[in-house]
Amino acid sequence: MNLTIADILEATKGFLIQGNEDVPVSGISTDTRQLKPGSLFVALEGENFDGHSFISDAEQKGAIAVLGVTSKLQNFKGNVSAALVGVQDSLRALGDIARYWRLKHDVRVIALTGSNGKTSTKEMIAALVNRKYRTLKNVLNLNNLVGVPLTLFNLKSEHEVAVIEMGMNSPGEIARLAEIAVPDYGLITNIQPAHLEGLGSLEGIQKAKGELFEGVKDSGVLFVNVDDSLVAELAKKSDKRKMTFGTSSDADVRLVEIISQSVEGSRFKVSFAGREEELFLPVLGRHQISNALAAAAVAWGLEVPIDEIVEGLSAHKPVKQRMEVKRVKDDIFLLDDSYNANPSSVTAALETVAEIGKEGRFFAALGAMLELGPESARYHRLIGEKVAQLGYRGLLSLGDLGKEIIEGARGAGMPAEYLFLGRDHAVVAEKLSQWLQPGDWVLVKGSRGSRMELVIENLIENER
Repeated sequence: MNLTIADILEATKGFLIQGNEDVPVSGISTDTRQLKPGSLFVALEGENFDGHSFISDAEQKGAIAVLGVTSKLQNFKGNVSAALVGVQDSLRALGDIARYWRLKHDVRVIALTGSNGKTSTKEMIAALVNRKYRTLKNVLNLNNLVGVPLTLFNLKSEHEVAVIEMGMNSPGEIARLAEIAVPDYGLITNIQPAHLEGLGSLEGIQKAKGELFEGVKDSGVLFVNVDDSLVAELAKKSDKRKMTFGTSSDADVRLVEIISQSVEGSRFKVSFAGREEELFLPVLGRHQISNALAAAAVAWGLEVPIDEIVEGLSAHKPVKQRMEVKRVKDDIFLLDDSYNANPSSVTAALETVAEIGKEGRFFAALGAMLELGPESARYHRLIGEKVAQLGYRGLLSLGDLGKEIIEGARGAGMPAEYLFLGRDHAVVAEKLSQWLQPGDWVLVKGSRGSRMELVIENLIENER
């Protein structure tokens, strides 16, 4: 990075409290534990932290400058020699600097959001596009108002494309992220019940996700999932160019048929405007095929050769804790989808295991789906009903919302002897160990706060 304090002031409309405008800035950090000498330290504020408390630490680590709230910097009691830049809102300033840095680069930005599949789709897109263009992507899921700027700060002159995943849980976040990233292309994977606590309704989710299509450049392209009516509805309101994907006969990139699904992955046929190709994706799930279709559409829209798309998808590796197949003692299959959960993603995972494991027995260990608002209990009971309807042999859960899942399954006729509500993850894993036999399949899934990976860790330990 080659910015100066003068550039920071121009980007943020900030106030130089102390120091020289000609001072060079070689990097930007919001965390003193990762700060490198010569960097600008941005002091962020949150409910449980205040970065202004770490200004002295930042200077000791080699920060050349500090950006923070003007009043807090002016009242700072420590002795700091670093340049000080005051702003009204340090989080907004972080985004303003990222936008300034992004616009210094001749790079095409692909931005994507959605209720499900964002990270898996982002990884697929980046891998495919990187086969033709030097590509930057978010590390892990750094996809919020802090993570996206930190990702953009990694832009270098050699980058030709940036793939930016955008997450949100309240209105206006996607609009702000689009303002920061200035996307040339926009993709909404799907719109489903998620983050209802902050968005209120499915219509609220649609409106919030739609901020991405609105934020794409007028000269840009929207990639439209025509199988999702709410996404398609948003696209119809836009005059921007569009490329479509899905199962519809008139989709530009069309899923022709699913040939097979096995423990190794999914084989399916896709039409690229009439040219049919058979693809293999080494990940389970009909929803992962949809993610692959989205990635293929984006890559093809950026003129990546179809042969490269086919080869690239066959080389895809599952993202950790997202439809990741593991084996317990080589004869029990465990589907680790424990990273996050909402009603539609849980349903998709349940259906996948029921299909793959239909020749034997299959079980589900499900944690709570968080941030669903007032209707949370009802959504959990519906998931329990789905478990029973799909013929699962056993269902395990924990916590108050887990009780609702169990009650939903019980009400749908699932036998009581194979319903278990545990007091903690270790107890759930222990009961699961007692039930499992060679050849069985197990799905483990829940929201991030449910920590369902602990069930997997305990289960693997129990089976050693």
